[in-house]
Amino acid sequence: MLPARMLINDLENFCKDLKKIHASKKNRVVLDIGELSLIDSAGVQLLVAFVRSFTAKGGAVEWENYSVQ
Repeated sequence: MLPARMLINDLENFCKDLKKIHASKKNRVVLDIGELSLIDSAGVQLLVAFVRSFTAKGGAVEWENYSVQ
């Protein structure tokens, strides 16, 4: 589940979570964006970097739900 706020000042904990997921042996991750209400370019960059890196190592990323924003 993505946090409601993905602004540059709010990303530290979520970034740590993504690093743990990336380092795990999981080959599939589902990102639920239903609660997301605010995102800035840093948040978008973090998501893009994670998806690109995760899929480059053979993983699959799926999106679930949609943010009303």
